[in-house]
Amino acid sequence: MRHWMTGAIILCLVGFLSFLSAQNKVNDYSLVEGLRVGTPVAGLGFLGHPLSMNQKERVYQLPDYSSLVIHTDGDKVTGAWLQLKQPMRIDDPTIKQVQFVQLEMDNALAPTWFYAGAADEGRIYRVSEQGLIESISWVKPFNALGPKQKLQALLKEFTYKKSYSL
Repeated sequence: MRHWMTGAIILCLVGFLSFLSAQNKVNDYSLVEGLRVGTPVAGLGFLGHPLSMNQKERVYQLPDYSSLVIHTDGDKVTGAWLQLKQPMRIDDPTIKQVQFVQLEMDNALAPTWFYAGAADEGRIYRVSEQGLIESISWVKPFNALGPKQKLQALLKEFTYKKSYSL
């Protein structure tokens, strides 16, 4: 009986540790931290081997099964798009300071998403009113216009203004 109980405890512990490990992989996008527009294609080795590739595009699968599509002009990265398998909640310390870029409207002209960008990194985050980031795009770094705001502050303004714009 004692061996059975010890085995059950060890099995539960292994299951719990596996769950924690999987959770860390779900939202770990440190692999793409070094990705920038203008990076030489030869420098993309840190992403591993692409699932598919041609002269204009390379497709990678991240450990959490998110899809990363990198557009190239042959020898340099011209843009990239990451479709997150598991939407990421806004977490200011990891996303740094970003700036409002643009709203996306639905057919009724009601805002459904907003885009916020880290200008110096050339990243644009697509954020829902629920505070979920579902995709990240890489573009050429752009000029920051106006003051920077934290993403949670932008989300608060977005959801507040949306309710009054209907």
